[in-house]
Amino acid sequence: MCNKFKWRFLTVPQEVAQETANLLVEANVRGILNFTPLRLTAPDHIRVQNVDLTNELQTLIYFLDNNNNNN
Repeated sequence: MCNKFKWRFLTVPQEVAQETANLLVEANVRGILNFTPLRLTAPDHIRVQNVDLTNELQTLIYFLDNNNNNN
């Protein structure tokens, strides 16, 4: 199977995150951008990048609250 998509976003409920990641691995996806709170298990040749939206939101709020240049 020729897969022209090298990577995918993963934005599913955590209850099905690992199962969905396994399907992506079977589909020869090379990278997964994981927006779920679950830390995925994947073969070494698959790149999984975890995105913690809670942390990113806290960072954004911090900089918005502490930006004295643009009141």
